[in-house]
Amino acid sequence: MKKENRHFLLYSLLLAFVFLAVCSKSSFLYPFNDWYDANDFLTLGKGMLHGLVPYRDLYEQKGPILYAAHALCALVPGPAFLGVYFLEVGALTCFLYHMSKIIRLYLRPAAAYGILPVLCALLLSAESFCQGDSAEELCAALLAVTLYHTLAYFREYQGRPMPYGILLIDGVLAGCILWVKYTLLGFHLAYMAMLFFLCVKDRKLLRGIKSCFVFLDGMAVPTVPVLLYFAGNHALGNLFQVYFYNNIFLYDSEKSAGIASLLLTILLRTGDTFLRNIQFSVFTILGVAGFLLSRRFLSGRGKIVLAAEAILLAFFVYTGSNFPYYGYIFSIFPVLGFVALGSGIGSLLEKLPRKDLLPQTMGGHFPKMLPEALLAIICLVFAYYKSPNTADIGKSPDSLVQYQFAAIINESEQPTLLNYGFLDAGFYTAADVLPTEKYFQMQNISYESFPEMMDAQDACVREQRVEYVVVRGEEVPAFMLEYYTPVQEARQTYEGAHVLYTLLRKK
Repeated sequence: MKKENRHFLLYSLLLAFVFLAVCSKSSFLYPFNDWYDANDFLTLGKGMLHGLVPYRDLYEQKGPILYAAHALCALVPGPAFLGVYFLEVGALTCFLYHMSKIIRLYLRPAAAYGILPVLCALLLSAESFCQGDSAEELCAALLAVTLYHTLAYFREYQGRPMPYGILLIDGVLAGCILWVKYTLLGFHLAYMAMLFFLCVKDRKLLRGIKSCFVFLDGMAVPTVPVLLYFAGNHALGNLFQVYFYNNIFLYDSEKSAGIASLLLTILLRTGDTFLRNIQFSVFTILGVAGFLLSRRFLSGRGKIVLAAEAILLAFFVYTGSNFPYYGYIFSIFPVLGFVALGSGIGSLLEKLPRKDLLPQTMGGHFPKMLPEALLAIICLVFAYYKSPNTADIGKSPDSLVQYQFAAIINESEQPTLLNYGFLDAGFYTAADVLPTEKYFQMQNISYESFPEMMDAQDACVREQRVEYVVVRGEEVPAFMLEYYTPVQEARQTYEGAHVLYTLLRKK
């Protein structure tokens, strides 16, 4: 690795460590990450370490590689989410490093030192970042690598096909995304499809076919271990039933709508995401427009590929549901806005007289009057005040309902627990209890589409198969009081709502 690349790798690591410490609830500055998704993933990871198989023994809808990564996180000693924090730091380091490589394709290296902390501040304090540890956050790091490959290849297109080595790497990345959250695959599908069509256009059909197979070989690298794991546990049917069939057909979506209605929905959802994350989406719009309209950044073919990647990414993401964290996957594009802006400023200054008396800008060196360290501090302060998470920094774990209930639950020698009627809110994690029920939580699937889940939880209560039950809401279901006695209740703010939680013990 070149010296310059080493410097940017270390710089990216430092920024990731510091900004995530402030903005992610997984960090050591926070008492707990109470986000549902983060707890789902960690519960599944712990389950895998104890021989429980995703989908067969524990019902969840994300991909097995995500759970395997959280199994490794669960091995890290210390606070419950410390391993998750390290995972986030690794992902963001990869993301920022490849953002720096994109910047250095078009601007002088000094520009990247200024742009990276600004990116951190804008992205990690955005609504779509949520509390930290989304599948989108981890996959954005993988998409950043392929985006860099796209831009580097098409910056000065020479007519040579994409090297097999690059295709193999991108195939591995696509394979990982397939088994983390396959709805984020649109970017890579567009990437490979467009490269194939370009080979066909250049009358290199054989090369195009070989390129596709190399890409698929890369996808096989993470896919084969996944299939072997589930085959070895006699759970291939569960994998395909839950991860693919149920995700595609059971969740409320626009898939049954006409094509015009579907496209309008995708457009509206994309627009809504941009408005909710205006702090970085303005740079996304500026960058994509600049790269597509200007001849300065990409060849004509490169513009087509970039447009296809962005469009198909949005299409796959918003064909189904729409949640705030979906928007974080578009975090790979704002860097293009900074490049376009920096390049434009640099060109403007070159036309002005007495250039030697002007501070060099993003088109050259970063402003000498504003050192990188000072800018990074300013960005960190911005992130601290803009992030909705930072109010929880420094709180005592004992102030959280998860640990209050855990103290009671752990009075039993071998406690069992059911998170009834809602997503995993961290009660398993805080009490360090593994679920004993397949439907250990309630997914966002309607009863009409999948009655088995709610019926199974009700049966668990009626048969008193667990010692403790946690309920969310103003009232405990009446039938439950025949079998369980409330022992404690507490209110806690979650995403702006003041929620009541009740802990019940078996009679």
